[in-house]
Amino acid sequence: MRTAIEVVWWIGLVGALVPTLVIVKEAFLVVGALRHILRLAESTRVAAQGIVVHMQPAAQLQGVGDLVERLDRDVADASRALGALARRLERGDEP
Repeated sequence: MRTAIEVVWWIGLVGALVPTLVIVKEAFLVVGALRHILRLAESTRVAAQGIVVHMQPAAQLQGVGDLVERLDRDVADASRALGALARRLERGDEP
């Protein structure tokens, strides 16, 4: 009877070896993924700190929006004028 118990025990032990190895492999994959996530989080933290440092002077840029709007209007006006000139030149009209 003791031999039969040992045989069943060894069969169970060997049978549990494969699922155990699968679980250990999955655990290593999860730990690797978590390490990768940690590296990405650290990179993100460094980038966020850089953004904070470089955005501090933005408060001093008040009034730049008006200058940019004016520049945008001037560029649009120049673009329309140059387009009209190009159309006249294509027709052969005098500039």
